[in-house]
Amino acid sequence: MPGANFSRYEFTGEVLLVQVRRLDRVAGDIQIVARRVSNTIRDLRPLPNPVGERGVAVYLSLANQPHRERFGAAMRAENTPEDPLPDSSILPVQPCAEQELTVHPARPTFTSRRGKAIRHGAATCPKTLRVLNHLRGVLLDSPYTEADARHIAAALRNLHRA
Repeated sequence: MPGANFSRYEFTGEVLLVQVRRLDRVAGDIQIVARRVSNTIRDLRPLPNPVGERGVAVYLSLANQPHRERFGAAMRAENTPEDPLPDSSILPVQPCAEQELTVHPARPTFTSRRGKAIRHGAATCPKTLRVLNHLRGVLLDSPYTEADARHIAAALRNLHRA
């Protein structure tokens, strides 16, 4: 894909090695926050994973696209780290996939026989996009405290009611 740079240097490797050693703790901390938020808003139609979808957020199912957009704007106004989700996590609708862009036109990603056979764009995943158009979430992070989890849950509850 355009802009992909897979070369790494020793310094980058050392930094990543330290981060990988922290990964289980960080992921565990995020799941604790997700569980606290999910348990508090259980009655608001959250998605069923009690430890947070994708491990970094808690998502609610909203009535439709306009509600989803208003909910996101209200979360931002509440200074709550919301996650719009659609288009950001589905490769077929990413511009680089839809437009079949690669680092160099000779790369076989889209020019090989197999690459040409792969379809891209919203038409390849209409059901997924329809579901995602009803979701809005809150991003979570490992340094969040119990007070942060209460703030997020209260914001979700207040905005969902409104």
